Amino acid sequence: MKPSQPLISPDKIAAFVAAFLPWLAWLTRIALLLVAPRRSKLLKRFVRRCERSAEHLVFLMAVQCMGSPPPQRTRRPGATTRGFMRSTPNLRRFFRNGRLRLRVGNLTQRLTRITEIMAAPERFIARFMRAMRRGIGRSRLIITAPPAECARTLAAPAILTADSS
Repeated sequence: MKPSQPLISPDKIAAFVAAFLPWLAWLTRIALLLVAPRRSKLLKRFVRRCERSAEHLVFLMAVQCMGSPPPQRTRRPGATTRGFMRSTPNLRRFFRNGRLRLRVGNLTQRLTRITEIMAAPERFIARFMRAMRRGIGRSRLIITAPPAECARTLAAPAILTADSS
C-alpha cells in the first residue's frame, strides 16, 4: 500500500506566494500613487482579484497543514420526498469562512489588509482548517414544487351565476 502523499507540496505553495507578493507590491504602489483611487473601476477589479488570490493561497496553506485526507467511505445521499431536491454547497461561500476580505474600506485599507494577511496567515489558516473539519460538502433540501395531488385539491371551485332574466 502506498503511503499517502500531501495534496500540494510546500515548495509549490512557496512558489505561488513568491509569485503573488511582487504583484501585490506593484498594486499597492499604484494605489498609493493615484490621487483618487476609489474612482478607478479597473483598480477595483485588480484589488478584488488580489483579495481572491490571497484567499486561495491561504486556503492552500490550510490544506497543506491538514495533510492528506483520511480514507472515507463514500455515502450516497438519502432519497428525498417529492417536491424537494438536494443542493450542492457553493464554494464561494466557503471562502467567506476565512473572513480575509475587508468588506468596508477604501482600496488602500484593503491592500494593507492583504499585506498583513500574507505577513502572518496563521490566524486565517486556523479559520479555514476549522471550516474544513466541519465539512465542505453539506447538502441541503430545497423546495422545488408541491406534489401534484396537493395542486389538484387547491383548484378554485366553479362560480355559479344566478339567472337574472
